[in-house]
Amino acid sequence: SKIHENFRLVNNFLRRKRYEEEGGKVMKRLGLFATKKEKEKILKLHKQAQGTPVVALSGEHAKRGGFSGEIWDRLKKTVHKIALSHDLPEIEGYYGFDGENGEFLKT
Repeated sequence: SKIHENFRLVNNFLRRKRYEEEGGKVMKRLGLFATKKEKEKILKLHKQAQGTPVVALSGEHAKRGGFSGEIWDRLKKTVHKIALSHDLPEIEGYYGFDGENGEFLKT
């Protein structure tokens, strides 16, 4: 489900090696890095997402992952938007991010 996929992506956010061992798609390093300010913004949003409970106001809201799903979706879109601002081409899906060194990733 979409919620489970979001959690899988989150686990990969800072733990690329563990993700590979679980048989997921390998994230390719792009050699392009976020600025210090961009990295801080992404990591702040990531921390906020980790602390957001899975609470929903309706059945439809629950299908989207509730408040937790919304913030994880916003995190993915923020990373992607920042990656595009560094002249990376538009891709299907979203760019990833290595929170340790600030490098953008791609499946």
